[in-house]
Amino acid sequence: MAKRRRTPSYTPDYCTFAYKFCLLGATNEDLAGVFEVSRNTIGNWLARYPEFRKAAQDGRDVADADVVHALLQKAKGFTHKDVKILQIEGGAEPVEYNRYFPPDTQAAIFWLRNRRRQQWRERIEHEHTSVTEEKLRELEEAGIRARDAHRPLAALTADGAHTNVTRPQ
Repeated sequence: MAKRRRTPSYTPDYCTFAYKFCLLGATNEDLAGVFEVSRNTIGNWLARYPEFRKAAQDGRDVADADVVHALLQKAKGFTHKDVKILQIEGGAEPVEYNRYFPPDTQAAIFWLRNRRRQQWRERIEHEHTSVTEEKLRELEEAGIRARDAHRPLAALTADGAHTNVTRPQ
C-alpha cells in the first residue's frame, strides 16, 4: 500500500503571503508553488480556512480592479505626466510635460461587449427561410436528372435483348 504524505500544516501567516501574491495575479497553482504544496492543498485551505480564502480573494479583487481601471483609461484615452531630457545650452535638463494617450477603439469595444452585453454583443444574424414543396420537388428532379445523365441508356432490340445506346447530346 502506498504511504500517505503528511499534509502540510497551514499557519495564519500564510494569509499575508496569499494576499500579496494574489495582488500580483497569482492563481491557485502559483500559490501552490509559493507554499510548496499541491494545488489540491490550496483548494483545501481555501475551503477550510475562511481567513485564507478572504486574503486570497481580497488580493484578487484589488488586482482585478486595477486592471479594470487601466482598461477603462485605455478605452477613454488619458494624459500622463512624463519627463523628457532635453539638451539646453550644452547641458541635459529634465523637462516635465503631459503625455497624451488617445482612446483605444479595441479596448472600448472589449469593455462595452463585457459590460453592456445586450447592446454591444457581436450579432450574427441568420436568415431562416421556409422551403416549399415545389422547391423540394425541383431539387429532387434535378438530382434524378443529374444521376441519369451519367447512366447509359438500355434499349431493347427487336429480339428482346438489351443493348447500350448512347444518349443524344
